[in-house]
Amino acid sequence: MKSPTLWLTAFLAHACRCGPWLKRAVAIWETTPGTHGRDLAVSLNNLAGIYRAQARYAEAEPLYRRALAIHEEIGGPNDPNVATVLNNLALLNKDQGKYSTARELHLRALAIRQAALPAGHPDLATSLNNLADLDQASGNTAECEALYRRALAIREKALGPAHPQYGDTLGNLALLYKNQGRFAEADRLYRRAVSILEDNFGPDHPRLVVVLNNLGQLDYTQAKYREAESLYRRALAIGEKALGPDHPHLASVLNNLAALYEAQHHLGKAEPLYRRALRIDEGRLGAHHPQVAADLNNLGALHFARRQYAEAEPLFRRALEIMETQPAMGTTASILGNLAELCRVQGRFDEAEQLYKRTFPVLEANAGPNNLRLARGLDNYALLMKQKREYAEAEQAAARAMGIRVKNALRKTE
Repeated sequence: MKSPTLWLTAFLAHACRCGPWLKRAVAIWETTPGTHGRDLAVSLNNLAGIYRAQARYAEAEPLYRRALAIHEEIGGPNDPNVATVLNNLALLNKDQGKYSTARELHLRALAIRQAALPAGHPDLATSLNNLADLDQASGNTAECEALYRRALAIREKALGPAHPQYGDTLGNLALLYKNQGRFAEADRLYRRAVSILEDNFGPDHPRLVVVLNNLGQLDYTQAKYREAESLYRRALAIGEKALGPDHPHLASVLNNLAALYEAQHHLGKAEPLYRRALRIDEGRLGAHHPQVAADLNNLGALHFARRQYAEAEPLFRRALEIMETQPAMGTTASILGNLAELCRVQGRFDEAEQLYKRTFPVLEANAGPNNLRLARGLDNYALLMKQKREYAEAEQAAARAMGIRVKNALRKTE
């Protein structure tokens, strides 16, 4: 499940109030004689940011493009103002699941800032943090920790360890650790991030939505269901009040709360939450967004748990079709694993085997060779091999799964 950039939730709280003023500013600068290109570009960029915060992506992009063209014309292609708009345009593309385009834009912004700004400038940290966020979202996690740590070092020195941007990066690094199974480290960073944001903005600020949601996910992963539900409900209450009932950020909380109910076998409480999340994401992000694939996968898994296989399979297939147009990531592995299990329980063993063999490399690439999701997948694969009477292959898979669990248990005691 995705983790959107944290500052966006705070920005949206002021969007409705600021939007009309920014529209007026754009109109004024467009009709005022003289050299006001920079002012127009700044207003266009800010108005685009409001539209992005409201998930009005089609309206935001042409404004960013106009702002970019103006800055390039005035300051040249290596102007730091160009990097600012490139960064924002990259975030817009990431929101829409256009990861390749987003990465090109982030790398161009980073190159400009590295050449034009001092090594400890906060804007350089912003580029490093956002590039790491993108790589984590797209499953390219090999360099994420190093990027986050560079961003943290710059932000700590330039802004201080109590600054909300420092807290943002702590939360993003915590998400990486959680996905790698480094739960104790993730918990420590998440709680520091929550404390920093609460100290800066208070306990009910929309900037807390994402980090509370992610901390709830960490507790859920460790079967701390009561703590997770409390965090999800707090995030949902804050988000509904500040962002409205249909914002994409809320879809993530709804999905997670539904998963919690599903894990506790409250399937009737889970389904309407999954369906609400799917409706929000399809409406705001479009039918082919990776988050829509994740929603379809979640709903398919619920039908699978109810043994409604005929309902589950088309949801998994549609989700996989969406993800096959994207770089391989954790969502892809989850869909493949779910579809493999569906085939296994229906006796379609050869089809299940091929799906499992597609799953494991994606899991390893996303979270390393010792992640617990891989261990669970190997357990299911071992069961499949037993059903096919391929006992040596089953034993090998089970042994590898056990080895992963031992390594994770040893890490917890360190």
